[in-house]
Amino acid sequence: EELARRAAGGEGLATPERAVLLAYAKLWLYDEILASSLPDDPWVARALTDYFPPVLVERYGAFLPRHPLRREIIATEVVNRTINRAGATFVHRMREATGAGPADVVRAHLLAREVFALPGLWRDIEALDMRVDDEVQASMLMESGRLATRGTLWFLRSRRLGDDMAATIARFAPGVAALAERVFDLLPGASREDALRRAAELAQVRVPEPLARRVATLEALSGALDVVETAA
Repeated sequence: EELARRAAGGEGLATPERAVLLAYAKLWLYDEILASSLPDDPWVARALTDYFPPVLVERYGAFLPRHPLRREIIATEVVNRTINRAGATFVHRMREATGAGPADVVRAHLLAREVFALPGLWRDIEALDMRVDDEVQASMLMESGRLATRGTLWFLRSRRLGDDMAATIARFAPGVAALAERVFDLLPGASREDALRRAAELAQVRVPEPLARRVATLEALSGALDVVETAA
């Protein structure tokens, strides 16, 4: 009743309420991931070494695969990476759209992130803290998030989803990177003008030009997976 009242009045959740939702979304997804085979994928299992300080990995890396909480640590890392970046309702929305299970949604999201090289892009955007307005950073993160969502949906509907993750990334990432480098040359007239206009807008608010150009072409890259798959 309360949510219906707020919806009628154009209100949403308060920040503390959203924090609770975030926590419960993580708890639920953690159980789903732990019960799946996702933590056993060799590429996903690299999250285990990311969890520990580099000095411990250097000294005791050979022992980490025998850690008694190996799968639990991997599941925690994967859940945090997904929900912290995509939001508390992301997995639910993807399930509604495709009927896929939670582990497959997370698997597809991880693939999309890597194939489109989004972690590096996110680091570059977040490195602009105190250098550009928060609204500018937020808009760039949302644009990259839309590409991650489209990539997730693509993999959820692809026969590649069940393949070895490292092999799938190796199959798609180079082709996507090659298209990203030439995307301004490949775009048709009107789309190219729109992308150039967006890049100029970002450059005017102190976003470095290479980053501005990359963000401006994110929407155009949404079809890159089809291109690479067809070419292969």
